Amino acid sequence: MRNILPGILIAAFLAAAIPCQAQQQRRAPEIRGKVWYNTIAYKKRPTLKALRGKVVLLFFWTMDDPACEDTAIRLNSWYIESRTKGLEIIGVHTPEWEFNKSESALYKKIDKLGLLYPVVVDNVSAIRDEYGHQAWPAFALIDRDGYIRASYEGINQFRQMKIMLDGLIEESGRQPRINRGIEEK
Repeated sequence: MRNILPGILIAAFLAAAIPCQAQQQRRAPEIRGKVWYNTIAYKKRPTLKALRGKVVLLFFWTMDDPACEDTAIRLNSWYIESRTKGLEIIGVHTPEWEFNKSESALYKKIDKLGLLYPVVVDNVSAIRDEYGHQAWPAFALIDRDGYIRASYEGINQFRQMKIMLDGLIEESGRQPRINRGIEEK
């Protein structure tokens, strides 16, 4: 047993040091929303197809929830830190309560929080349902080829998510694209 333990530890270390490798995952559904905020820099509403080549973090949230608002601010700093490295963040505001559906109140909240990344309004939970999330906050990490590589719910997985996100950004900058055998639409 003692002879096996060093080998296991070395294998675990090497596995942790290897950046994320592409996996067969499902294509991320396109984000369809009529109302967007913070999209002036994009000249039109950002689409996942237009963002191919970049890593996209979708952030599902609701305003007036302290965990979601704290997360929105934290993600803003990630956005500032990693946007030039190929990260895009899109907030998907999916209200928990009817009173959170006010677009003007959401606009004020985005301004108050100082969010810089685009936010789409998902008042009927269509986008959230397509991604299969049931909690706030929730996240989907999409690789440069448009595939969902990881999903998270809640606030206790920031460390794991950041490691995966950094790995995807590193991967997108140095590895050749992978032909997954799926035709582009």
